[in-house]
Amino acid sequence: FFTNKEIEDASYVLDKNRFNILWCLSGSGTNKKYPWTHQVWERLMQDDDYYIITVGDAVCKDLETLRHPRILNLSGVMSMRLSMALTGLVDLVISPDTGTLHASGCCDTPKIGLLGHTTIENITKHFKNDHSIESQAVCAPCFRIIYHADLQCPREEYSQACLCMGEIEAGQVYHRIETIKRKTWNRSKLKDTTNALCAVA
Repeated sequence: FFTNKEIEDASYVLDKNRFNILWCLSGSGTNKKYPWTHQVWERLMQDDDYYIITVGDAVCKDLETLRHPRILNLSGVMSMRLSMALTGLVDLVISPDTGTLHASGCCDTPKIGLLGHTTIENITKHFKNDHSIESQAVCAPCFRIIYHADLQCPREEYSQACLCMGEIEAGQVYHRIETIKRKTWNRSKLKDTTNALCAVA
């Protein structure tokens, strides 16, 4: 449960006039890194409505190479608790199978789990407003704990990412985001952080 102070601190990073996306860049293993993130961002940044907040650990800072005024890079800066508090304040959460996605399951916020080695049945089946995407790679889902992806995982040819994540197409993610925004967001409505669904004093 988050304190009012945590909710208040997390809310400072929002752009209240835009569609805020909380994007977690990776999880505990390299098999949870989505290789087409920047391709999706480049398309989103063509629409002035979008604002992206990136979170993750300090290692994820290496993935924050796309600079744009409407992309706020907070990997290694924002604490995990505040990142999790943000899942109840933003308009959409995008994350691999890691803590950020799991925290979003406590909220009504729309979420897209990028599920490579696992499935909706296994992870997000009972989440409200879940729009997760399962990999169609031949090796997915493997349900394995990946300690050494170079030895355990086949690779997507172009990106050299783990095949399961590389097979989730950028266009599919982009169109799912667009569909969610079209159905759930009204530009004229300012984001009200005082009634965050995850907030418990």
